Amino acid sequence: MDDNRVSYFHANQVWESPKGSLYRVLRVAVGGKATLAQGIDGGGRKIYRDWDAVCGWVLKKEAPTYTHKLSAMHSNAVRFGFDIKLTTNTGETAGFATVCLTDRTACLGINNPREAIPANRMPKTSCAGRAWKRTLLENASAFLATSCGIDPACIDIGRAKFFISKI
Repeated sequence: MDDNRVSYFHANQVWESPKGSLYRVLRVAVGGKATLAQGIDGGGRKIYRDWDAVCGWVLKKEAPTYTHKLSAMHSNAVRFGFDIKLTTNTGETAGFATVCLTDRTACLGINNPREAIPANRMPKTSCAGRAWKRTLLENASAFLATSCGIDPACIDIGRAKFFISKI
């Protein structure tokens, strides 16, 4: 690997902190601060470090660049649930799904509601506490991505996570 890639923070890299937590580099201002977010997907709390302050940090992997965004909104289809929409960075819709919170399933539709995938193909989650909503969102987004032929690692789900944290 290029020595420059391990000497400085670069966007889309995943680093392990000296305390063992994983952080994804969201952006770097040249000669300034790097914005890192906890977790491989960068959905956790944000921290700021000098762009060259990598002493004690270990580069884990070059994360793929986000090519798609996942957004969540209130659903008209189910009473207790939400809709998720997968869009490209140019704003084109790649797919959508309705997630039902009562039975913890998702019914997917790929650009046409008549082509909806049955809810029983969505894996059920068994998380306790508040984490089950986030786990359901992650499972639904991964299922939606694979149904659309997209690598789930290339999807930015940060905004959708923020939405479900408020419901």
